[in-house]
Amino acid sequence: MTTPGTRARTPPRTPARHPSATSTGTWPSSSRSPPSGYTPVTRKVKSDAGDRIVPLGPATVAVLTDYLRMHEAWRQVSGADWPDTGLFFVRPDGRAWHPQAISDRFEYLVAHSGLPPVRLHDLRHCAATYLRHGGADLKEVQETLGHSTLALTSDTYTTVILELHRANADAAAQLIPRTPPAEAA
Repeated sequence: MTTPGTRARTPPRTPARHPSATSTGTWPSSSRSPPSGYTPVTRKVKSDAGDRIVPLGPATVAVLTDYLRMHEAWRQVSGADWPDTGLFFVRPDGRAWHPQAISDRFEYLVAHSGLPPVRLHDLRHCAATYLRHGGADLKEVQETLGHSTLALTSDTYTTVILELHRANADAAAQLIPRTPPAEAA
């Protein structure tokens, strides 16, 4: 409310947000509610390789620990209404996220990150590339991605592997002296 002789203060200009974002820029818990009749589909993983332990660094563990605290607070607020879905990432009411909500949120974050465009599925390829570039062997990449065979990983990431090998070959070639010995007079 303004009084005579004063002007209403205009808020500072903020970057454009996704239409579903709140005024604070956070993603609302009610965005993309599952359509009526939506039932999440869960099924057994394709192979035993899909059921695995993935190593996480301390920064990721910290973020997931914070999420677990928030998750538990949501569960306590919901009480008996909390659905026991067995899912780790859920909406604040405990229900499963609609897959399109996840895709929409990912696209929003990418668009506002300043990073080049990337599809959600491309993250698997990025992970494989970063693992290999970081020194992981092909077996470690296979286990992390949950590929059933080493051949699948090798066939899928051959171009990445060849690029890394080319860089290693160039580094090795630089170790070989290239100046001819001085000729005897």
